Amino acid sequence: MQSIDTISKFFSLKDEDKEALKSICISKSYPPNSIIFYQGESPKNLIFLLDGYVGCYHSDDNYKDIFFHIFDFPGLIAEPFTIEQIPYNVNIITFTKAKVVFINYDKFKKLFLSKSEVSQALLKSLCKKIWNYSRFANREKHNDIMGKICYFILHHKELLNAISQQNIAFILNLTPQILSKYLKKLKDEKILEFKQNQWKILDKNRLKNYANILEGY
Repeated sequence: MQSIDTISKFFSLKDEDKEALKSICISKSYPPNSIIFYQGESPKNLIFLLDGYVGCYHSDDNYKDIFFHIFDFPGLIAEPFTIEQIPYNVNIITFTKAKVVFINYDKFKKLFLSKSEVSQALLKSLCKKIWNYSRFANREKHNDIMGKICYFILHHKELLNAISQQNIAFILNLTPQILSKYLKKLKDEKILEFKQNQWKILDKNRLKNYANILEGY
């Protein structure tokens, strides 16, 4: 029931709408490194992330993976494809344990889409996706590796010790070797500390100085 409360709050639904919402929802939990859906699949549901760290990446024709974004929770995942009814052009992967709710979109439309507060919530979520993609494009274009790593640490510091360096490198579109080299530099400069298998920020101001070049993006 807590998941229905969370989704209901996201869409600003009333208490009397919760039973109808519950009837069109299916919850599912995923372990780390699971694929929620693959590029090319046809969307049938709105996917709501309740908990966990989940990201999206695109595989090009040369089988190169390009990582785009880590989704915020609670919130919707890849809803533009569902709304437009076009195949996903990204894969969705979990980096930690994750819990999602699949909401039957056809039934959701009939029940709730005429409500202005629901339309506004969807529009706000879509605008956020556009903004996130714009930030990604600008950060990749800037190509400042140290800035990119420090930006990630500042904005996703909880992931630094929660997932493998290989996954962090994947998120940053870097090789593990390059990530390791720059983490060592941050450690040598006493900006980060690695102790008892845990990373710790020692100098947040200097970390910000490296990341500031990307803060506007």
